[in-house]
Amino acid sequence: QIIFVGWVRYDEWDSEPLATNIPKKDTVKNAKTAIKKVAKVIPKLSEQEQLFLKQTNNGKDTVHLTGSAVFFPKGGGDTTQFYAFHDSTDKGAIIKVHSSGTDKTIFVKVLGAIPTTKQYHGCSIAISSNAKNALGVAENKTWVDITYGIKKDSK
Repeated sequence: QIIFVGWVRYDEWDSEPLATNIPKKDTVKNAKTAIKKVAKVIPKLSEQEQLFLKQTNNGKDTVHLTGSAVFFPKGGGDTTQFYAFHDSTDKGAIIKVHSSGTDKTIFVKVLGAIPTTKQYHGCSIAISSNAKNALGVAENKTWVDITYGIKKDSK
């Protein structure tokens, strides 16, 4: 985030700042307006993104993988909450999933381990089907980059 505080010009030959360079009221008002415009442009983090950052110590304690993702059918009409099955994370963990083919990223909540059925054989992660549009994927299997927090018991 950007904060505009103000400015004072200082000439090294003078012993004190020049009073003529202190911003006037209208300049301060313009700065406040500029700050509001910048705040609108900066995207707010979703609840899942905030949780991901908390779980990963602001992205410092992470594991990165690249692998295949399979989509499983998910009932209900919720298109904003995405779920996944993953073997290396705890239930409730948030995983960042990025599709390099579409350059789109989503955050998914882990429901548990990947089921041991033929449909999921060889995949790194299984993601709820409502995430396909958010990732810009049309197929039922795709290649993704996965980032998640280090398990608490492995530290």
